[in-house]
Amino acid sequence: MFDLFKLCCSEEEEAKRDGIWNDVDGDSEYDPEEMSPQEEDIVTQSKWCKEQRRKQIYCQVKLDSEFKTPIISKSDEEKKFIAGALSDRFIFANLHESQRHMLIDAMEKDTVDKGKVLINQGDTGDYFYILQEGLVSFIKDNETLGSCKRGGSFGELSLLYDCPRAVTCLA
Repeated sequence: MFDLFKLCCSEEEEAKRDGIWNDVDGDSEYDPEEMSPQEEDIVTQSKWCKEQRRKQIYCQVKLDSEFKTPIISKSDEEKKFIAGALSDRFIFANLHESQRHMLIDAMEKDTVDKGKVLINQGDTGDYFYILQEGLVSFIKDNETLGSCKRGGSFGELSLLYDCPRAVTCLA
């Protein structure tokens, strides 16, 4: 039996969830009325390039104004474990403390049997995982590429880049 924490980000939930992976505001400090046509073209092109670059990197998540982050009960030890695992991941490095607490609160614990497929290569992303106990192997096209153990996390790339799962993850 393997213990892990998972954060649901299914397509339906993703539209409601915290915009942790998206920081696009689209606002400009420039006043178009005070710019020459050339300056306006430069700003417009710059904004378009910035938007395209961000679209290539981050999945856009829109929140429903009534959305409330789920709070799933955990021991202090479990919260500390999750916080430690998150601190090692670059995508969570710039979270505010309140955002980090919301993320930790929303993670649910699950226990799976050895040999269970957690992620299938090519599927749509729906969960981000942090492994508490056990070993998970990463398999692409029937070739084992690596593995993770306690404190390792996986599944964020599909959510972050809004693309199919790159590997199969086997407990």
